[in-house]
Amino acid sequence: MKQAALIGLGNPGSQYADTRHNIGFWAVDAIASRLSLSSKDFQLKHHAHFLKTEIHIHMAGEEHDCTLFLMKPETYMNLSGKSVQSLMTMFKLHPEDLYVIHDDLDLEPGKIRIKKGGGSGGHNGLKSIDETIGPNYWRIRLGIGRSENPHIPTERYVLQRPSDEDATAIQDTINGLSENITMLFTNQADKLMNKIAVQKQKQSISSAPR
Repeated sequence: MKQAALIGLGNPGSQYADTRHNIGFWAVDAIASRLSLSSKDFQLKHHAHFLKTEIHIHMAGEEHDCTLFLMKPETYMNLSGKSVQSLMTMFKLHPEDLYVIHDDLDLEPGKIRIKKGGGSGGHNGLKSIDETIGPNYWRIRLGIGRSENPHIPTERYVLQRPSDEDATAIQDTINGLSENITMLFTNQADKLMNKIAVQKQKQSISSAPR
């Protein structure tokens, strides 16, 4: 049976819940909700809030079962690799089974990019995972943009809440991701990104003043 793990990066604690650096957590929560799961279904395991569920995916005209793990590390961002390694060891996962969802300064708010492998881009959560298991896992980059104020350090900016406009753009993308999540596990990452973009474009047109 196919296995896949969706790991949202962030920091534990209510003071960080709505910050840019925690949109990986936002995404995992949205995906869980889409699968009719809630916070009560998560357990504290593998140094993380963790759950295991079964989903159905369609490949080559056939339906297959897939074991899906959802994880929000509780180690703080800089030690995310500790949680990931614990999960991989317990369930004999390979790096290519992992889909790490994280904030990205180099993408505009609401943009999404999905690719396998690559560098950390200065992201401390990715650095920790790379150092622990290597770089050959999937990265789901959710844009947060950069601060327009050059006097705000990056480490402070990512720990601030996004503007209402940016938060809406980010949440719309997360909703598109959660609605079409099984496409990730059927080698359709490019189609998934395009579908999210089209959905957001249609939404923008329908909400425009007339």
